[in-house]
Amino acid sequence: MQIRISVPADESGVTVRDLYRWLRLDDDVRRHGEVQLVPAEHVSGTMGAIEVIDLVLGQGIAP
Repeated sequence: MQIRISVPADESGVTVRDLYRWLRLDDDVRRHGEVQLVPAEHVSGTMGAIEVIDLVLGQGIAP
C-alpha cells in the first residue's frame, strides 16, 4: 500500500520533517515499509506543500 502525506507548507518545513523523522524511527515502519521525503515539485496534486512523505507499507504492518 502506498500512502502520500503532504501538509500545507510553513516557512521552515518543520512539520513534515518531524513526521518523517518519527516514521523513520518507528520499528514497525522500518521493518515493513519504506519512507521517503521528496520535494513536492516532483509530486502532482501537492499545491502549497514544500515536501511530501511517500510511505510504502507491506501487509506485515497490520495488527
